[in-house]
Parts: sequence; structure tokens; C-alpha cells
Amino acid sequence: LIQILVKKDTALLESLYSNSNRKLISTGHYLDDKLKTKIGQFQYHDRDGELRLIESFNNTGVLHGKYLSFKNKNKQTIGVYNNGKRHGVWNFYDENGGKQARIIYKDDEVYSYDLWDKEGNKKDEPLIIERKPEFPGGEDAFQKEVVKGLVKKLNLSTLSGRILVVFTINEEGNIENLRTNQTLSTKNKVAFESVFYDMPKWSPGIRLNRNIKMNYTMPIKLQ
Repeated sequence: LIQILVKKDTALLESLYSNSNRKLISTGHYLDDKLKTKIGQFQYHDRDGELRLIESFNNTGVLHGKYLSFKNKNKQTIGVYNNGKRHGVWNFYDENGGKQARIIYKDDEVYSYDLWDKEGNKKDEPLIIERKPEFPGGEDAFQKEVVKGLVKKLNLSTLSGRILVVFTINEEGNIENLRTNQTLSTKNKVAFESVFYDMPKWSPGIRLNRNIKMNYTMPIKLQ
């Protein structure tokens, strides 16, 4: 990252740019030279320079004021913080810009809410703000299934050091986009991937009462 610092009155303006394409990554003011206390408005951009987040801070570095997030150039979240707590009306939108939820907060507690499905119809059901994906039987059961599959399908001597896997649980509860820190031959890679892809479905992640894709990182313990 390329960092540019400019002294403005009693604050310090920091702007960060990508090394690769010189696109703006973030910009905002700090109260101190150690860049610890954020004040005022901060803007964050993705690697292509598109705006992804605006957040505001008070003079003590606590979230205070408007909060907006974007995805694929569409608004995703619009709300307000009051001294670090969500307050008032927060609107949430799906990746296509359609209404997903409207939540009224009072000192960070949900006071009331409305939900919409993908077709834009209101739905009446208990609010689930966020729930992580879950494997049948939990994480311990997943670990056991993985180790069992690796022992069965691979020569474990081909695996070295700490095994780390990263994958996505899609909206249907299936594993996709599997990656690992291990260097594997083509044959072993196919066998390694089949251990994960042949497993039972997960319960998918949920955000605001809709199934979503969620990334999952897990170290595998071979005993």
C-alpha cells in the first residue's frame, strides 16, 4: 500500500492507495500522529476503486453518524450510529439493490423490523440477523469426517505441516471454491477435494433471513 499523510489543523488526513493500480483504498482523518483515533468520515474502496463503505466517528473515535455500505455499486446498508450504538431506521438491500430488511434500533436493540423476499414481497417471520453455516453434528463432526476421508483417500505422507483449508458454503449448503495451503499433485488434489465435495450438506449461512454464501476457514488436525 502507498500511504499519504497530510496535516490538517489538529488532525492528520491519511489516504491509502493500491501499489498495483494506484486506486484509492481508504481515506479519513485521525486525531493523533499514531493513527489510532479516527474522527469524522472515513471512506473505503475495493481494489478496483469502487466505493464500498462510508462510516463516521466522533471526536473520541467512536462510531457516530451515518453508515453506508455498497456492493457491486449498489447500496447495501444505510443507517446511523449514535455513540457506538445503532439507532433509528436501518435499511438493508440485497446484491441487486432490492429491499431486504428495515430494522428500527433503539440503543443497539431491535425495536421493530420488516422483511422482504427476493421478489419484493413482505414476509412475516422471526428475525435472524446472522447465523453461520453449520455442519450436521457441528465442527467436531466435520473434523472427524475430514480426517476419516483423508486417511481413506490419500497417503498422509503427502501432506506436510499444518493443513489449512478455505472454502465457501453456498446458499444450498454445498462446499465450493475449496483451497488449501498444501501443494498437491493433480491426482492427490482430486482425491483431496473429493473428501470435502462428497460430504453431507451444511445448513447454509443466513443473513437477514436469507441464505447467503459464507467463507469458512478451518485448520485440520491429523492425529
